[in-house]
Amino acid sequence: MTFSQDQQTNTVSQLDRQIPRPAVLTWKENHAPVYPDVVAWVSEWLTPNLERDIKRTFEWCPKWWDHPEAVERLEALWEAWEFGRMEGGPWKGRWWTSHGDRQLAILCSPGDGPFGHCHGEHRTNAKPLFVTPVPDDWKLRPEAPIFVTAAGGSTPSAGTQSTEEVGDE
Repeated sequence: MTFSQDQQTNTVSQLDRQIPRPAVLTWKENHAPVYPDVVAWVSEWLTPNLERDIKRTFEWCPKWWDHPEAVERLEALWEAWEFGRMEGGPWKGRWWTSHGDRQLAILCSPGDGPFGHCHGEHRTNAKPLFVTPVPDDWKLRPEAPIFVTAAGGSTPSAGTQSTEEVGDE
């Protein structure tokens, strides 16, 4: 079966919208997030704390929520910020160097980031990447990771048929 470029793009866009997303993160007992969601965090913490001019080396889009990659990156930043805050200690410096600086460099890059086409106003010229459907008989490499479940059993990665158990030795 072959797909045109439009069909591939549409298929991936439709699949992306169907991916289940957790409605609520699991927070530590007696620890509630400061911001209830990424929208509040971006509006109330991130953007007021970033002091940048929109220019050749930095892009931001006021409609960040209309860029799927930006939403994913900003959700990751918000989650890391909330969990870091809950851990305590000198978490802010660690958050900036391990998460904020790295993600924002990509996110706001005029050449490579999702806001690269915006130039101060919202544009969605970029198309999502497309994929060719994976053949039914395709399997991951044998060295693909096995994810350990909370009960100590293993769950093979997608595409594998391993039944190997991982446990305490």
